[in-house]
Amino acid sequence: MNRFKVVTFVVTFLFVLLIIISTRNTSINYGSLITTSAAIATIYFGLIKYWVDEDLIFKSLFESFNKRFDELNKDLNAIVNGQKPVDKTEQEIVQDYLNLCSEEYYWFKKGRIPKIVWQSWLNGIGYYLSSDIIKSYFKEQLEWDKSYYGFLNSIIRKLK
Repeated sequence: MNRFKVVTFVVTFLFVLLIIISTRNTSINYGSLITTSAAIATIYFGLIKYWVDEDLIFKSLFESFNKRFDELNKDLNAIVNGQKPVDKTEQEIVQDYLNLCSEEYYWFKKGRIPKIVWQSWLNGIGYYLSSDIIKSYFKEQLEWDKSYYGFLNSIIRKLK
C-alpha cells in the first residue's frame, strides 16, 4: 500500500473517530472539535503537497540526468565496443560520465532518487565498467573520490 493510501486511511479513521466521540459526548466543546478537524486536514493536505513536491523534484532530476546520459550514450557505447568516439576524446566522455554518475549518486544519498531507480542506474554503470578504458579511468580517479561525493568508493567492488 502506498503512503498516500495509508495516510488517507488514517485521516479518514481520525475523522470518523472524532464524529463518534462528538455524537456520544453531549458536553463536547465544538470549538475544539472544529480546531482538531482543521489541524488534521491541514496536516493531511500538507503531506500531500510535500509528496507532490518530492515527485516534481525527482522528475526534474530524472529528466535532467536522462538527457545528459542520452548525450553521452552513443560515445560511451563506441568506447565499450572498441571504437573511437565522434565528438570528444575518450577521456572527456568518460569524465563527463563519471561526473554524471557522481551527481546521480549524490542525489540518491540525499534521498531524492528512489532505490529502485538507483539500482537500475547501477546496473548500467556496471555495463560501462566492462570497458577497460572506462574502468581504468574510474580507478585512476579513486584518490579524488571526495570530489565525486563518495561515488567511486561506493562502487569499489565493480572496479576490482
